[in-house]
Amino acid sequence: MTNFANREKRDGVASASLGCRDFNQLSPEAQQLVLVTKGEKHKNIPGIVDCFINNLGHNLALSPTIKQAAQLISQSFPLAGTPEDYLAIISQEVVRKYHKGTYTHMVQVYWFLCMLHALIKDQGDIGLSNFGTAERHVIKHIASKMNEERWDKVKFAGIIHDVCKMAFFLEFWLATGEFNEGQAGLLKFHTSLFLPLSEMFAVDPEITALAVLHHYLIKEYPGEDIVHLFDNLFLDDTFCFMVEAMNIADCYAALRAKRPEYRPAGADSFTHNQALDIVQAVIQSKGMGKWCVKCIKMLQNSGYLDWLFPQNQQQIPVLLPV
Repeated sequence: MTNFANREKRDGVASASLGCRDFNQLSPEAQQLVLVTKGEKHKNIPGIVDCFINNLGHNLALSPTIKQAAQLISQSFPLAGTPEDYLAIISQEVVRKYHKGTYTHMVQVYWFLCMLHALIKDQGDIGLSNFGTAERHVIKHIASKMNEERWDKVKFAGIIHDVCKMAFFLEFWLATGEFNEGQAGLLKFHTSLFLPLSEMFAVDPEITALAVLHHYLIKEYPGEDIVHLFDNLFLDDTFCFMVEAMNIADCYAALRAKRPEYRPAGADSFTHNQALDIVQAVIQSKGMGKWCVKCIKMLQNSGYLDWLFPQNQQQIPVLLPV
């Protein structure tokens, strides 16, 4: 299995348009992903291709747009559009066909984050800061003052954070019953696999970090060998808030979903109260994200969470991001 931590730290922000980049300057993992996606056979790809990169590339190639983009990248030719354009295509066209449950979950995380943004923007520190000192500091001095661009990054990360689950054989996600120890041990790789994909499309560093770290605060993966790549970002309190929001949104949405591959046979989705109890226990044990509990309660009282996570799974509003 590829150890993506052996790469050098790369700083810089993605441009509005991808333009031209030198294929030879990409990391070996990103080069392999590009070549597999464009349709190269293994014998034409330098090095031993990691099985996860191989699966991910073959799934990405199911989109003619992404396959053509890989061809252009391999020749260091310019790409039209932005990194976000290509990630949106991967999410909405490829993941949606690969595994609807994963796509639905990402949409629900996206809308949860949209609601969280709207609530904080509407209530501000007056409506949300009348509790503990630490929580008041986060709402008043960080969340309420976070600019729209960074909110957009958090929300966009929601709609694409699980795209690298396509690096697994589909049977992995379709198997019912709780994951065994071996299966659970493989899960961490779907987060770090976003690194070569983000390099392939020159994704914004903060969006990349949010996708890679969407389990980090709660489930503690990927490991520190990956996390250290984002050390410079963690120096910013606002970025730390963004990671907390991403982790909690993903956790709550996963608990509210009917996901038979994650739970013992016959287990259904958790109710709001059950999910909130679990989230509160995790937040307390990890010492992070206490500010979000009141937000979740207010969103539930508004009725929006019952709309987003209906008891009848057939009524899930799979709405495209705006």
